[in-house]
Amino acid sequence: MHELLLKYKGFCIAVLPAAIGGYVWSLLGLPLAWLMGAAIISGFVSFSGISITLPKWLYRPSLAVIGAGVGLTITPDAALQIARWLPLMAVMGFSGVVLALILT
Repeated sequence: MHELLLKYKGFCIAVLPAAIGGYVWSLLGLPLAWLMGAAIISGFVSFSGISITLPKWLYRPSLAVIGAGVGLTITPDAALQIARWLPLMAVMGFSGVVLALILT
């Protein structure tokens, strides 16, 4: 048990702040609160030098929860807006990859 805690120490450290971030975003009424609030706080934890490793047995269920959370919050109007912006998003994504290749 002690070995598991050491292996996933960063994950254990990040869980509570991520939950608080999701809760705060939810209180503010922001979209995708539990996803984005937790992701931003987890990013800050990671940038502080703590390595966050998710246990393998938790990875696939996490993807299902994220997919359901995003899928349930995208309205038909939002999907239409995404479709309208899709060409520009594709160009920007490709440009980002090209720029990264040039800079590396």
